[in-house]
Amino acid sequence: MISVEVWEARFGEPYRQLIELIHSKGAYVFYHSDGAAFPIIERMVDLGVDIINPIQHACPGMEREHLIEAFGSRVAFHGAVENQQVLPFGTPEEVVNEVLLDIKTLGAHGRYICASCHNLQPGTPLENILALYMCDRSW
Repeated sequence: MISVEVWEARFGEPYRQLIELIHSKGAYVFYHSDGAAFPIIERMVDLGVDIINPIQHACPGMEREHLIEAFGSRVAFHGAVENQQVLPFGTPEEVVNEVLLDIKTLGAHGRYICASCHNLQPGTPLENILALYMCDRSW
């Protein structure tokens, strides 16, 4: 919605100050940005963000492999289980496969919090929600 240049001019310094304040209190910084936000996320990681949410790997530039390569040793990832197609319309097995792929890829450095990439959508089958959280094949 805005260019990286406008983001930097308007938000870069205030975010830097806020992140420094949070870190000075011994807390972690959890940053949320939807969509294809790689350039902004790159800047936020440079400013010291500790946890990135969500991982919408269906968006350009947000592919799991790309993110782990770029930031895997520097941040924790939160989210990524696709909630627009896989969770509401996939089978429980497809959900488990998605979860296992997220864990394998985004958890490569031991810094992954498994969750849906955003809120569970209305109508998501209970079996798929259980498959997400139980991540087994006992449904």
